[in-house]
Amino acid sequence: MRRSCTAGSCVVGMLLLASIGARAETVVFDDPLDQSTLGQENGGGDFLPDGGWRSTGGQIIYDAGAPIASGYFEAKMRGFTAPAQGIDKSHPLSAWEIEGDYSHHTQNGSFWNWRIGTGYHPFKVLAAPEGGGTREEARVGSEAAVNQPGDHHYRVEWSNGTIRFVFNGNVLREWAFHRFQAQYFLLGRDDQYGIANPAPIISDVRIVDLAGGDADTDTDTDTDTDTDTDTDTDTDTNVVHRNLTPIDDTFAHYNEPDAAHGALDNFQVGGNGAGGEGRTIYLKFDLRDVSGSIESARIHVRATNAGGGGGIRAVDSNAWDEDTLTWNSRPAVGGIVLEQFGRVDIGKDYAWDVENGVVGGDFRSFAVTSTDTDGAAYASKENGNAGARPYLEIVYRAGGDSDTDSDTDSDTDSDADTDSDADTDTDADTDTDADTDSDADTDSDADTDSDSGTDSDADSDSDGGGCDCAAGGGTGDAIDALMLVALALLLHSRRRR
Repeated sequence: MRRSCTAGSCVVGMLLLASIGARAETVVFDDPLDQSTLGQENGGGDFLPDGGWRSTGGQIIYDAGAPIASGYFEAKMRGFTAPAQGIDKSHPLSAWEIEGDYSHHTQNGSFWNWRIGTGYHPFKVLAAPEGGGTREEARVGSEAAVNQPGDHHYRVEWSNGTIRFVFNGNVLREWAFHRFQAQYFLLGRDDQYGIANPAPIISDVRIVDLAGGDADTDTDTDTDTDTDTDTDTDTDTNVVHRNLTPIDDTFAHYNEPDAAHGALDNFQVGGNGAGGEGRTIYLKFDLRDVSGSIESARIHVRATNAGGGGGIRAVDSNAWDEDTLTWNSRPAVGGIVLEQFGRVDIGKDYAWDVENGVVGGDFRSFAVTSTDTDGAAYASKENGNAGARPYLEIVYRAGGDSDTDSDTDSDTDSDADTDSDADTDTDADTDTDADTDSDADTDSDADTDSDSGTDSDADSDSDGGGCDCAAGGGTGDAIDALMLVALALLLHSRRRR
């Protein structure tokens, strides 16, 4: 579930952003943890009636779909007091570059930990750019500050190798590495230490990718005088709504590496797979007769077993079918997560938004993966209940625009535009007003005398040609020309003196 952050909606502790300039933001996860999660639960944990999630030894894992080299993680946490709770070593917040390797002793990629406990007074923060690289750690924070009641705001920011830990708007520690990136974000515990009882309550998780973008601070004042005549044609008869049944749907099971499951009336995801990778769903659609602009695309499913719903990605390969696909022959799954489900319940309908993964004119495959130990299942196209079967709901505009609006606009605009981007660009404005004035009025007398005399030439300008010409030309013209040359030489000589 990705959406852009609007102005004013990301207001807490943007300390790193102040140093790197305003950036375009993509919200990868915005999860309030109110009775459900957009991440994957792994092990025990409870959703509380007044909001938030508390680990009882388990994790919630968020997969960003790709490493984030510039971004931030933030969450609220309550219910932890130091030193009243005998929490020696707990790691309730962490982030990792490499999947399924969530221990700082074995991680081969970048990682950070935010640890709590009486021995940490009250926090210990730790970060490293990659396995075997320089690892930094420090005991930070104030017991008096963390013991204040209510929610406390935890935030980790990183960009260009610099990482900061921010508590309630105050920077606790900052380090600079040659690189840093993270893809998997864990709540509750990492693979090294569990969580004490009672564990702190975590809510309002937000993971943001700073996708970049120009950050100009230009002030442009434009005065435009436009006369526009527009003719548009717009009849929405070319907008097509279709529901497409998958031509293949199945799943691959890690415990049955050579078995095909395409004939079953359901497909399954998650469970205890090797390395945390559980059963994987595959769906293929025939989009060869879909053309034009994709307006929306959603894959609808009905859950037949409750559990972690899984995240969906586009699959590059279409060289598979449901009758032969197995765990050992399954296509590789890559790319970003288009949408992630939290927990799903039996009998309820769900839909993955796959608009960013749909391309017309060919077959298109998708895969659903989950690291949740509690797997889920959905009705397949072989299901006896036709209303439960999966389908792709797609809306596209086939062909061009056909509006017939006749607009004649005579605009005189005075625009004072202020761009909020902190601009490092050099704006070379090009005047596109091709100034083609028709007064090519050239006086061929070229009278540049500085004397106060009176020009005795009857100066006859012919405005189109720029030349004082007698009707016949001849000797008079030649004499005039020689006199002009002599006059120019005389003036040049006077200037040199």
